[in-house]
Amino acid sequence: MDPNYKRGGVKKKYQVIEALREMYSVRDLCEVLHVSRSGFYRYLQRKQKPRDEKLRQTISKMFQQFKGIYGYRRIQMELERQYAWNVNHKRVLRVMQELRLQARIRKKYNHRTSSRPGIDKVADNVLNREFTAYKPNEKWVTDISFIRLGNQWGYLSVL
Repeated sequence: MDPNYKRGGVKKKYQVIEALREMYSVRDLCEVLHVSRSGFYRYLQRKQKPRDEKLRQTISKMFQQFKGIYGYRRIQMELERQYAWNVNHKRVLRVMQELRLQARIRKKYNHRTSSRPGIDKVADNVLNREFTAYKPNEKWVTDISFIRLGNQWGYLSVL
């Protein structure tokens, strides 16, 4: 037996007991390693049960339902919203990594300045920067600016 058996955690001790239980009694091994027999048998039961199986199925179903767009944060929120499951986001991330599910990164919407209203309608430069007029009302000059006001556009025009 390894002389450093006291260094490992309880899980390592349970693994040693599992390996040696064919040759020695479980009671004696638990006594030597200072662990409880009930703890060892609980370890065996946990080991046999597939952990997170229902969560795995639900996450993969949701991932397909949302067409691979949702990442682990949004899936965690949906689990809480749809099923009232309070699951840690790190657990959802671990399960998604085990299932090799990764959200597709969508290209962000780019607001273009050329899509502002009226930007296409630019008048020709007829004055060619000659602003002096020889009689009244001969030359009129204006400028218009678009100002965003919440969800609407405001217009400022100067004569």
